[in-house]
Amino acid sequence: MNDLIAEAPLPPCIEGVAKPVSSRGIAVVGLGRSGVFFHCRPIQLHPGFHIEGVHDRRQEIAGKVAGEFNCRVFNSWSDILNDPKVDLIVIALPTAMHHSYAMEGIAAGKSLLVEKPFAISSHEAREIQEAAARAGVFVGAYHNRRFDGDVLSLKRILNSGILGRILKVSIHIHAYTRRHDWQTLRELGGGALANWGAHAIDWCVHLFGKDLVFRHGRLLQVLNPGNAEDSFHLILEHGPTSIEIEYLNFAAQPLPKWHVVGQFGTAISRNKEFQVRFCDPKLMQPLEVDSSHASDGKYGVNENLGWSESIVPWDDWDNCPPYLNALEAHLNGTGPVPVPLDEVVSELRLMEEIRNSPLMDFRAV
Repeated sequence: MNDLIAEAPLPPCIEGVAKPVSSRGIAVVGLGRSGVFFHCRPIQLHPGFHIEGVHDRRQEIAGKVAGEFNCRVFNSWSDILNDPKVDLIVIALPTAMHHSYAMEGIAAGKSLLVEKPFAISSHEAREIQEAAARAGVFVGAYHNRRFDGDVLSLKRILNSGILGRILKVSIHIHAYTRRHDWQTLRELGGGALANWGAHAIDWCVHLFGKDLVFRHGRLLQVLNPGNAEDSFHLILEHGPTSIEIEYLNFAAQPLPKWHVVGQFGTAISRNKEFQVRFCDPKLMQPLEVDSSHASDGKYGVNENLGWSESIVPWDDWDNCPPYLNALEAHLNGTGPVPVPLDEVVSELRLMEEIRNSPLMDFRAV
């Protein structure tokens, strides 16, 4: 199994690397948790980008962040749109605001990076995508968790084929946590399905394909105030693969995050590694049904399938730098777009179907 790990080298360390003169200037709009921790900090460390300035309606917050990252404060959105030093704008505002800001940024000819969820609906996302195509500007979706170490390691396991056809996948995102910010309000695009469901569904699209089908689900509001769910449970299908996604904010004892069952093996995550057990299907002897065969008191066939067990560590790095590496490569014309917008639109359409389906149950506990 070591060859599965060796084929994907670690991304180069970016901390402390000098900024080239040609690094791209970025303006970050919205300085909440995402804007500061998932955008400003990794951008500041990346050699291909620098923070030209920040903007937030809370001037005191904008001033503090500008001081931390040694950049300007933009007093207005229009100042950013008209600044020639801004090569790319990060939109890290509440989801309900993404569409209007993105459309104005596109009209101004600016490249954009939009925090997930990309938009509040698939219709809005498609409008942004089509407007960007007409204008010939880049618009990216910041699904940085597609670059999580466990996702990258699992993708290599799946690509190796050792598990055979994947038939059952369970994803458990368990914690005990409460919040009371805008993410607890549906009208602002909040809720656990939009927040964590966007990540989990993106993992599934990346690992298995975008033709996912919703079969059953439940939304729960257990610990948080507001009117949005703080937990959910989904059953999806992709061809023969049944996929269970469960996000709970009230689980004091978590289950393993990943349990992936294939025709010839299983991978389960524990302690930032995958424990993989798989057999050699070539050792399976052909079997024919014999309804006249009397039981010999044993269950199943006594055969040696050459079982192997291996440990595959998770790629242990922050997901922001490899996303920025992929973004820089794409902007330089040397790599694909990190997250195709067709996939993002498909994911949003699926989440709409999930919310509106008669198979979806919502309960406030």
